[in-house]
Amino acid sequence: MQLVRMVCWETLIATAAGALLGTGIAAASLTALGEALTGEPWFAYSLPQYAGLVVVCAVSGLAGGLVSTRGARREPS
Repeated sequence: MQLVRMVCWETLIATAAGALLGTGIAAASLTALGEALTGEPWFAYSLPQYAGLVVVCAVSGLAGGLVSTRGARREPS
C-alpha cells in the first residue's frame, strides 16, 4: 500500500510541476508574441479548458502509474 501511495504522490507532483512550468513558458512566449503583433501583452486562455487539461493529465498519469505498479507488485522479484 505504501508503494501505491508513493506512486500517486509522485504522479501528482510531476503533473503539478509540468503544469506550472508549461504554463509559465507558454505565458511568457504568448505574451511576447501578442506584444510583437498588437503592441499589447495579450493572449487568450480559457480557465475551464486549462483545468480540464490538467485533470486529464493527472488522471491519465495516475492510471498509468497504478497499472504499472500493479504489474510490478504481482511479478516475483
